[in-house]
Amino acid sequence: MWEALMAMWADLNLPNPDGMSGDFNFVEDAIDRLPVHRNCNEWDIRNLPVGTDHRVVSVRITHPKALYVGKGHWTLPLHLLHNEKALKEADEVIKEMAIELRRLPQTRDAENSPQLVYARGKEKIISIMRRMEALQANLNATLCDNTLQEDEKLVTATLLQQKIMQLQ
Repeated sequence: MWEALMAMWADLNLPNPDGMSGDFNFVEDAIDRLPVHRNCNEWDIRNLPVGTDHRVVSVRITHPKALYVGKGHWTLPLHLLHNEKALKEADEVIKEMAIELRRLPQTRDAENSPQLVYARGKEKIISIMRRMEALQANLNATLCDNTLQEDEKLVTATLLQQKIMQLQ
């Protein structure tokens, strides 16, 4: 298409414009609107915590020659501290842990110790939080999946977005 415009401009011997204005968001394919390039990392589209119909888009920008820094050990994402459902589920696990600790015998053995109760509870809480993170990761993967048709991508993304909204 651009080649045709350039050829027409040259054929008609039109002068170069002094300036241009208009909507320059023109792309030839819908896929050009999505962050699917190999060198783009950590694109994120999230709902705002306040009541609005807008969503926030963010991307991590780094220098191409920067050293790779791994993910490190898992930590609770700070945004989940404002997620009422996640906090309620974590609170239930903590209450179960407290009950289990009170029921432990005074003597410790390989199966009955406060450390094991704590470790099991911690794993439950982490799995709850990871489940919520996984939904967001699935949404991001769906939006970047080149194999899906646009309508299928839209339906899948909408369903995932609804699940995320239900958990918030």
